Amino acid sequence: MISVMPSEVYDYIKKLKNTKSPGYDQITNRMIKKFPVKTQIYFTKIVNLVLKWQHFPECWKLTNIMPIPKLQKAANLPESYRPISLLSLSKIVKAVLLLRINQHLDQHGIIIPYQFAFRRKQSTVNQLYRVVEFISEGLQNKSLGVFSWILPRLSIVYGWMHSYTNYTIW
Repeated sequence: MISVMPSEVYDYIKKLKNTKSPGYDQITNRMIKKFPVKTQIYFTKIVNLVLKWQHFPECWKLTNIMPIPKLQKAANLPESYRPISLLSLSKIVKAVLLLRINQHLDQHGIIIPYQFAFRRKQSTVNQLYRVVEFISEGLQNKSLGVFSWILPRLSIVYGWMHSYTNYTIW
């Protein structure tokens, strides 16, 4: 079974930005940063119980969702906004779990090498460079190429399904 160390929780708490808005529970990052060591240890025990029981507390599933306008988009259209989820203490659990899951996926070579979105130190710009490189090589070799646009969400889901269907994380 996976278990989280108090140092992992402490390291994440240290990195929290004081200026971020609180989540549904109204506990600010500044308050979390002032947790005494004993509270951080108890919180780590709670995180480990969440992992052991494989149950995420209902109250941690509640969130405030704030619409943030996209740059240079019409303000009257819903697609001109991106939702930002303001989380409670659950953000610490999610961050520690995400770190652990990503470490596992990287160590075992589970993620395909061309998955750039949602990966640390990678971005979709890397994928764009890759496409430009393919085009340049194709032009030099006088070969044909077919490009199609797949909705981003569909390609993300395909990548997840392809990468994770046969693997157990822990």
